[in-house]
Amino acid sequence: EQARYIKERQWAKEQKIKEQKDGSIILEIKTSGFWDVKKWVLSFGAEARVLKPEKLRKAVIEEMKAGLAGYS
Repeated sequence: EQARYIKERQWAKEQKIKEQKDGSIILEIKTSGFWDVKKWVLSFGAEARVLKPEKLRKAVIEEMKAGLAGYS
């Protein structure tokens, strides 16, 4: 569902979409908007995963952990 949504739009001037055998996709973009991308990725919840850069990956993980901690 989300993969189709991502493929239908242009998200950045420079982007590459790689379709995977399991139906998922890898979206590669170049951007200077770290915080905007972090919030955008988080908006997909469990449907998205950051592979790199590691700084963004860690920031998304920490944000998700903080969100879960609020339900403990």
